Amino acid sequence: MNFEKWNSLSDEAKKIVQDVAIQHEKDSVEALRTKRDEDFAALDAAGMKVVSLEGEAKENYLAAAREKTWERMQGLMAEQPGGTGNYDRLIELFYDLNAAK
Repeated sequence: MNFEKWNSLSDEAKKIVQDVAIQHEKDSVEALRTKRDEDFAALDAAGMKVVSLEGEAKENYLAAAREKTWERMQGLMAEQPGGTGNYDRLIELFYDLNAAK
């Protein structure tokens, strides 16, 4: 939401928007969990076999996936008016960098 528009709302209107946004997030998480469970059940029924990586292979895969995700996010941020000025701070806030190593 535009910051100026947000500031022009009454406290009551802000509360309504916040409450609806919070409920939407909760509902979205539940819907995605249900979808995930349905998709996994369909894959299992179709004979999909789960393979779990271990050791160095697991570490390498997770590191590559994390780096590609961060790279994509940085690229998307670069396309926005705010740019990538907050990229490092965003990573700090959303990831435990010590656990990611």
